[in-house]
Amino acid sequence: MKSRIIISTPLVLKVGEFILNNNISNELKLQQKILESVNILINEKNKEQKHNRTEEGIITEVISSDTYNVNIKSNVYQIKTINSETYNVGDSILVLILNNNFSKKVIVGKNPF
Repeated sequence: MKSRIIISTPLVLKVGEFILNNNISNELKLQQKILESVNILINEKNKEQKHNRTEEGIITEVISSDTYNVNIKSNVYQIKTINSETYNVGDSILVLILNNNFSKKVIVGKNPF
């Protein structure tokens, strides 16, 4: 007998189709799909949370003494710095994302790592 499992939440996820015939292999696949779905739900909820986070970036262009183009995860953003430190093209920096709102981001300093 084929069974389709659907998790219905604000984010609807199709877990998959499985042949349920007491086959251990299929049970393990089902468990894996359920765990993957739970991880997706957790990640989606985390995106909604209001918390600060830090991203690593690379300076790609100096716009002014306090504004830089920064590459973060293959996307370039124009970001201001919150300190008087100057940066050069190629510098690895840390960017603070306020309240998990990517439109509110600032350079906080060079990446020490």
